[in-house]
Amino acid sequence: MPDIDPLDHVAMTLLGDLPFWRLRAIEHVTLSRAFWSERERIIHAHSFEEVMQRCTSKAEELRSSLNLIGALNKKKVELVLPIAELPKIPILDLAISVDGAPVYRVSKDEAARIQAHYVVDLARKASVDPDSFVVPESFIDFLTFIFYFPPHGYERHANGFERLSLTKPNYWWARFNYLLSEGGKHGLPAQSEMGKWYAIWQANAEGFKELSRSYVDDDPMSGSQHPVLSLPYLFQELQERAERFGDDSVLVSPGEVAANFDTLRDLLKQSSAKASVNPHAERFIKTYYSYGYRWMTFARCTVPLDRSFIIAMREKRAIYFTPHRHKRPSLWQQFRPAAWQGVSFADAETNHVSIEVSDMDVRIKGKPSVYGETIEAPLDDVTQESPHFPDEETCTFELYTRVDSQRGRPERIFIKCPLRLMRVRASVLWLTICITMFGWILLGLRGIPDLSKELVPIPGTKSPTIGTDLTAKDAALILVPVAFAGTLLLSKQDSTLGSWMRKVPHAILLGELFGLLGTAFVLILTHHIKIG
Repeated sequence: MPDIDPLDHVAMTLLGDLPFWRLRAIEHVTLSRAFWSERERIIHAHSFEEVMQRCTSKAEELRSSLNLIGALNKKKVELVLPIAELPKIPILDLAISVDGAPVYRVSKDEAARIQAHYVVDLARKASVDPDSFVVPESFIDFLTFIFYFPPHGYERHANGFERLSLTKPNYWWARFNYLLSEGGKHGLPAQSEMGKWYAIWQANAEGFKELSRSYVDDDPMSGSQHPVLSLPYLFQELQERAERFGDDSVLVSPGEVAANFDTLRDLLKQSSAKASVNPHAERFIKTYYSYGYRWMTFARCTVPLDRSFIIAMREKRAIYFTPHRHKRPSLWQQFRPAAWQGVSFADAETNHVSIEVSDMDVRIKGKPSVYGETIEAPLDDVTQESPHFPDEETCTFELYTRVDSQRGRPERIFIKCPLRLMRVRASVLWLTICITMFGWILLGLRGIPDLSKELVPIPGTKSPTIGTDLTAKDAALILVPVAFAGTLLLSKQDSTLGSWMRKVPHAILLGELFGLLGTAFVLILTHHIKIG
């Protein structure tokens, strides 16, 4: 493995087994907006002196790493600290503090480089002969940009491609068109050669998605499952590096990229075959795939060696109402919404997560379901071979909490929180919908003429019509629900979450309201309502 910075070496050591130096992780999620949640995460960390006194290989590795930067004789040490994993979704107002002081967040490309070194180190440990394990020099850069890959540009491209597709979207063609559109800006092969190289790269990357099925959920935006998506960033970075230093030797050819695909595919296949008996192999393949849709956040900070300290992080994160963030919620999912929240849940000795609904008009319906990374079945489903039950779990209509310290818990969990309007609010809304519908039906039954009746003249005209028994006073009484419906539709909402929850009922009520008014106007216009 190529040489790395000593600080990065410490970061890799701490990244290798987060729970061994983290005592407790407490995460509080507040669902306060329609598309944003407010999060606060606090991590209680052991003192490094206490950790290094343990008789474990990790403690010895940490002692060696800190010795590299000459920190053992100091009370404080400056290092790069792994903070938390963040999904590749919109995140706002991220603030991190370590030991009470705000810290600088390491850039995403530098963090991805540390992750690449760590994954290669895991692959080396999983190898049959670790001492002879060798990877190409360009392999670190190759992995770095797989993990760095920001999906927003491709996601926008794929969504446009999906709208043009009349059938199920073909992501193979979406990726090819994405590379064609980005090639001119990022130094990829010319368009005349792109088809040939894309076919070669895709053939060499065949099986990446299938291998991931047992470890993570399918994600067409994941750089690990579809590494060809990261190539524009790889070629761009190496081209800029060559221009900056005047050294063309750092550039890679399309053939070298194909060789790196081969190397990575072989490592994943070998590790998958040994995963049941080799913990390093299982760790390698799980880590590789999880880094495809998550960023590890690192921070440069100064921490004490001789006492415990606290890491605090605050952020606003996008909320999704489907388990797959790239899919739009269906009409049924909008009618019966459920907010999906992803949480890191095995990065400390004990993990505590709580989800709160701050909108007084919205409640959590029943007990939320908790899924692992593959989102197949709830973890505590008794029909599974080995259901997992936490140490503590409570749920009310406004708060859900889950506490777990068992070693067998999944590293990441997805919590499905069904959301509903408060019963009183929902009852008033649906009662108004029913009354408005009844008024519409009644107005139609009483106002639409009976064709068996005889024609009678319209007062003041010679035009005949069919008489009805509906008077203006009757119509006014039937139209009373219009006032209630208008009040509900025009009332100001306290939060966007409550407004979003009312979207489907309000659409139904609005349709009924205009249908009722339209029917009344037509009946008056055709003289089927007696006026005067």
